Order: sequence, then structure tokens, then C-alpha cells
Amino acid sequence: MRKITMIAIAAAVLIAMMPGAAMAAEEFIISPGSITGTPEIQQGNAFAGGTITITNNTAYEITVASYELATSIDASVFPFEVTQLNYLYPFEPVQTVAAGGNFTVTLPSLTLRTDAAAGYYTLPIIINYSYPDVESGDIVVDDYTASLPIKVTQATAPPEPPANALVPKVIISSFSTSPSPVVAGNNVTLKVTFTNKGATEVSSLKASMSGDGTFSPVSGSSTLFISNLAAGESKSVSIKLAVRADAAPASYGVSFALNYDAPGANDNLPVSDNETLSIPVIQVPKISVGELQATPEVVYVGNEVNLMTTVNNTGKSILYNVTATFADESGVFEGTSAYIGNIQPGATGQVDVYLPAVSVGDGIVAMTISYEDESGKKYTYSGSYTAFVGEKPAPVDPIKPDVPEEKKKVIWPYIVAGAVVGGIVLIVVIKKKKTKAKREAEKKEALELEAQLLNKDEGEN
Repeated sequence: MRKITMIAIAAAVLIAMMPGAAMAAEEFIISPGSITGTPEIQQGNAFAGGTITITNNTAYEITVASYELATSIDASVFPFEVTQLNYLYPFEPVQTVAAGGNFTVTLPSLTLRTDAAAGYYTLPIIINYSYPDVESGDIVVDDYTASLPIKVTQATAPPEPPANALVPKVIISSFSTSPSPVVAGNNVTLKVTFTNKGATEVSSLKASMSGDGTFSPVSGSSTLFISNLAAGESKSVSIKLAVRADAAPASYGVSFALNYDAPGANDNLPVSDNETLSIPVIQVPKISVGELQATPEVVYVGNEVNLMTTVNNTGKSILYNVTATFADESGVFEGTSAYIGNIQPGATGQVDVYLPAVSVGDGIVAMTISYEDESGKKYTYSGSYTAFVGEKPAPVDPIKPDVPEEKKKVIWPYIVAGAVVGGIVLIVVIKKKKTKAKREAEKKEALELEAQLLNKDEGEN
């Protein structure tokens, strides 16, 4: 009998040593990785995941292909939300682990189910591996389920709110304008966000807008309405406003009187608040540029032309850093610039520059007036001046004109002919004068004779 018992024990030992024989729960051992202890998860929270180390406790080399989590829809078995079709994670490449060697698996983050009860659970981790059979040489595929213990703890009860926690409080937490910045004379959409900072819900929130008249509703009422606002909740409401055209650049206050009901609050608590916004308004700069005047009108190379004009600020805002720039791409005139400075609303700036003419040709001078608004945005106005620049003529002696020798030969016959004609005209004029003098003398002598005869007749009578 004793001999039979010894043979049975020896056979059992040999079977236990054969590859592929069952190794019970000692085939793989879980060791700490980033998870150094039993994870504790409070109700309402989530398992952050982490890494664990698994030891190959077999007597042979294995090849680990993948691992997966064994899920269940039963909250008492698997206390986490099942959000994927499977939780299979292959090793790429596969892991070859010697006997006694280690490999690492990474566990994903998992959301705890709302109906998970407090207590201990096991997270099943299925190891898919293979190894060669010692006798046949065939590859044996197997799996082993390792378990990670997890503890779910009861959620801590929220503290009792203080006596004044039910005081309702609604504020304007933010606002925005579209477009931005707000330009006087345009329409703008004002978006206002209301936040309930109290611990109780409010309802029938009405926000009545008021101001100095700079902003007015384009259509409809100036009251914003929200049906309900839970504790800690925020909601946004928009209103389209017209901006007064003559509003000077400045920030303007817009107030909202808030009225609402707070059914969950204690009696005799305030149910109204007042909030004020400060909205900046800008004016688009406006200018008019006078006619460009040039002196002299005729320009020669080596001279300068004086260009003058005026810049009038016809808007409601200050014009900053006004500068006049002149440039001639043809190179007939040299370019220049003049800094005018700031121009107040209704005021005028003077432009007075000199441009040297450096070459002959058609000069086309581009004039650019640049200026900025109060926000630093730049604007420009363009004009031009056109003039032909010629060579300066040589000076002429008015007393003794310099006539070339060739021209003297050409004009000499004309000079002789002129002298002859002039002499003839002079003779004719002298002759006519002598004839006229003789006739006047004869006429005078006849008149004297007639007078003597008349006197003689009167004496005889």
C-alpha cells in the first residue's frame, strides 16, 4: 500500500512540472507599478487608471500578445460605466517574457457608475499569451485572469449651507459688443451674460436698461428677459442698440436694473440688483483737404516749387500725428514730408513745403495726408500735383542783342530797303508840309486884301 502511495505522489509531481499543466493562481503575480496599493474611489468620482507590473511565474518563456478588461453590465461585478465595445489592448510588438520576467500593462481611466455601492471589487485583467509545448513543439495559446482589488468609498455628505446661503444674487459677469470698437452713428449688438451667484434658483429675471441717451434700442423694448436661472448658472442675452452720431469719444455707462423671483429663498430677501457697464465709443476721423496751390506756375530745373494746402478736422475727435508726404516716382521733383501734429475738432492744419525740381520732364507728385485716431488706427488721404519742368532759358541783352553773323547777312537787305522807304516817306511828308504852308500864306494874303477893300468903300460912303 505504501508503495502505491509513493508512486501516486511521484506522478502528481511530474504532471505539475509538465509545460501547459495548470499552475492555479500562481501563473502570474501582480506587482506595484504606478498603482502602489488598492485604489480607493469615492462615489461620484472616477478611477484615473495607471500601470501595474505582472510577473511570469511559470517555468517557461511565454509570448504575451494582449490584455483586456473583463467587463459586465452588473454594477455589483463591474462598478464602472461601459463606454466601449471592448477593452482589448494588444502589445505592439508582442512581449517575450522569460520565466520569472516581468511585463507592464496600462489600465485606462474609468468612470464610476452612479449606482455603484460602497465596498470592495476586483478589476479582472485577462492576459492572452502563448508558449511552445516541450514534447510536441506546438504553440499552446492560453489566457490567465489576474485581478486588481478596488475599493469604492461612500461619498461625503455636502456640508449644510449657512443661514445666508439662500440669499439670491444675480450679477452681470461679462459683456461684449459686435462690432468692436463701438463707432458713433452706427448700430451695435450688446451681448450681456447674467450669472446667478446665489445658492437658489431665480426666475422671471428682467433687466431694464437705462443711460444718458448715447445708446437706444433699435427696435422693441429696452428690457432683457430670462425665464429662469439656476444656482451657479450663466445665460447670455443680446440687444441691438443705435449709437448717437454726435457722441464724443469716451466711455459711456449703461445701467441695468435687475428684478427677479427667488422661490427657494427665505422671506423678506432682496430680489433686485443694479449693474452698470462702461462701453467705450469712438468717432471715425473726418477731414477735408483744401485745394493744392503751387508757386510759381512755371518751374525750371534748379528752382523750387512751393506747395500749400490746408487740412480741416471736420469730425468730433482729435486727429493725431498728422503728416503730409510728397513723393515723385518719376524723379522730376525731390520728395519731402512735413509733420503737422495734432488737429483739434473744427481746427485747421497748414501744409507748406518746397520741392526742388531736379530734372526735365512731367513731374507727378503724389501727396499723402496720414493721421491717427485716439486708438492709434491709421487713416490716409491722397492727392496729387502735376507740372512740366523745363530747362531755364539763357539771359538776353536788351540793349545790344546778340545776333548771329548768318542772321546779319540775311536781314541786311531788309535794313537797306527799310532805309530807302523811310527816306521816300520823309520827302513826301516834307513836301506836303511846304505845300500846306504856301496855301495858308496865300489864303491869309487874300483875306487881308478883302479887308482893305471893305474899309475903302466905307470911307467913300
